[in-house]
Amino acid sequence: AALPLPHIPEEYLCPITCQIMSEPVICSDGRCYEEEAIVQWMEGGKHSSPITREPLHQSELFPARSLKSIISKFLANHPGHYKELYLTTGMKQKQRELYSACILADPESVELLCKQFPFLCAIALEESETTLLEIVYQHCDPHILSILLRELPRIHITHVYSSTGIQVQQDLKSEEPERIRKAMMLSFFLVSPESTVVTPVDLMESFINYYALAESSSEYSEESFPEDGRNQSRIQYR
Repeated sequence: AALPLPHIPEEYLCPITCQIMSEPVICSDGRCYEEEAIVQWMEGGKHSSPITREPLHQSELFPARSLKSIISKFLANHPGHYKELYLTTGMKQKQRELYSACILADPESVELLCKQFPFLCAIALEESETTLLEIVYQHCDPHILSILLRELPRIHITHVYSSTGIQVQQDLKSEEPERIRKAMMLSFFLVSPESTVVTPVDLMESFINYYALAESSSEYSEESFPEDGRNQSRIQYR
């Protein structure tokens, strides 16, 4: 079972968005804010600090590089908290691009974007409570799912998927090889002796079921491959 996530230090949270800051800036009131949030605050006609009521000027915003580095290390050590991260306009655009690449089954683009922004897979899509990882698990090719899983830390997956364990359990017992295959891939990130989501026994039974179905399924065929001058018969997935 996943360990509980540590408390988020208050100084990592923007007073306006109440989310972990992506691009923190220091204002003339001595406080740190999410850059987009405080700029929108001032452009909306509010020229005083939301905390101290001191006058603020957009020209007096300075990047809080040290704090940004500390937050980055905190998230790297506790990736389950990425879902609390504020997404800038640029990040939201990248998330939409990643979503499109997954739906269009473009593995090269998916891999490139995942390497740059792996946390985007586990943050809910804009105007939705569903994460990209959940959408890919439900609707996309297993190869696309494997790319996402490869780029995400174990604890990250565990926290994101703790609420969808029932679906994984059902898929492990499915009669459809592709559903079992994707559930097994995800289960490696959920399985533990103490887990109430997926146990080692669940995973072993799904392996047996998967290969039994594979041998009898029309989606599989016996093909011969030359190896060291000999023919080796292997099951190939089409």
